[in-house]
Amino acid sequence: MKKLYKTFSWIIGALLFISFFHILGLESVFSAFDALPLHVIFIWLLLTLLSRFISAEILYQPVKRLNGNMSRSDAFWLLWAKSFSNQIIPFSGLSIMLGFLRNQSSLSWEKISSLAWPQLFLAMQAVGLIGAYCSLTLIFENHSNHLSIFVILAAFVFLSITPLIIHLLIKKKRIKKHTNNETLKRLSLALNFLSDHKSITLYLLTGHVMSALIRVARLLLIFYFLGGSSDFTFLLLMAMIGEVAVLLNLTPGGLGIREGAIAIAAQVYGIDLDVALKAALLDRALILLTTFVFGGTSLFLFFKKTA
Repeated sequence: MKKLYKTFSWIIGALLFISFFHILGLESVFSAFDALPLHVIFIWLLLTLLSRFISAEILYQPVKRLNGNMSRSDAFWLLWAKSFSNQIIPFSGLSIMLGFLRNQSSLSWEKISSLAWPQLFLAMQAVGLIGAYCSLTLIFENHSNHLSIFVILAAFVFLSITPLIIHLLIKKKRIKKHTNNETLKRLSLALNFLSDHKSITLYLLTGHVMSALIRVARLLLIFYFLGGSSDFTFLLLMAMIGEVAVLLNLTPGGLGIREGAIAIAAQVYGIDLDVALKAALLDRALILLTTFVFGGTSLFLFFKKTA
């Protein structure tokens, strides 16, 4: 059943992505891509590398705290391998990352299992906090006539406090720590890790916030180059809705889902739909290109090191 889901998710993502090209017109999208000047692509690439360096630090620090054996270089290339795999099969990148850690970091399987979920929780909280900030700002700026902003605010607040709710339930023994459910076991391990390493949790959360904002900056860089203009807070909210689609990972890397979420948000908040969707598609095209170049290289290095 899981294999069937993975196959269909890839097909659905690809079809959605292609359909957006069809809506805008292939010639229009390719013309926009050809028109991207080298300095815009260069800045986009610098932002991508900066985001990756921050993400590598986010992975490296917990492994270091657990006395694991990993360099920052390993973390940097491992994350590229993870992204590359996720573009092919949803969540397969996690298996690559855990396999590398198991073979190279000298950590026990229990400690390795406790590493993945905290990062997901903190990524959720980072996106939730930024999205909630945008929603509240728009409400205070008298944009409360948009009912959807209140709905989005509730969704982002829920996203940011979900880990805290689960932690409270485990602490109150509503969820048994020694449950036979594997997912709940991982949740418990993850929350115990965050609870035992409070000094690093804020550091990691800050890293996730910075990484998310840099990814948003990449998208808005292309949006502004294409001539788009709108209230910055609306643009930031639109981009964060796209980040939620990536976190859900219903398709490889959120392929098609992210672009659709950005298009819907643009339509609802009065942002130029054509420009927003075109920016999302160009951003995705550059993401795919860099992921296959750096990800392919990282997988080669990964297999060479583990051989």
